[in-house]
Amino acid sequence: MGETMIDHGSIIICNRTNNIITNIKVHIVNGLPDNTWWLVFRCQSKDDDLGYQKLLVGQEYYWKFRVNLFGTTLFFCHFYWGDKDKVFDVFKASTHFPDCSPVDEDIPRCYWLVKDDGFYFSNKMGDPADSFDWEKLYSW
Repeated sequence: MGETMIDHGSIIICNRTNNIITNIKVHIVNGLPDNTWWLVFRCQSKDDDLGYQKLLVGQEYYWKFRVNLFGTTLFFCHFYWGDKDKVFDVFKASTHFPDCSPVDEDIPRCYWLVKDDGFYFSNKMGDPADSFDWEKLYSW
């Protein structure tokens, strides 16, 4: 599985659970059917534009950043697949920070699995075929 990592952000916040300075990782996983269009997306915050990314089926893209001091960090993505598109917040500090902080991880992570019927969220990477760890939050 191919991966790309970009490190963004310079303002830090203490983790609410243990007061240790922390980063967040957001992962986008292409779980679309084989032999279909590329998944194309562009993710941005107020301060950072990660540019357009293209993933083949099974590939993953992630980036790491720090939540700002005020806890207002927000990243949104615009996804394109064939003639479909969708825009939503992939990380909003007030909403996702607690959900992306499993106790067994060194760095809190948010995972988004993109499938033909929509977008699934998890705080731990599981087999995309296993729906137990994935919660569908958005449709195309």
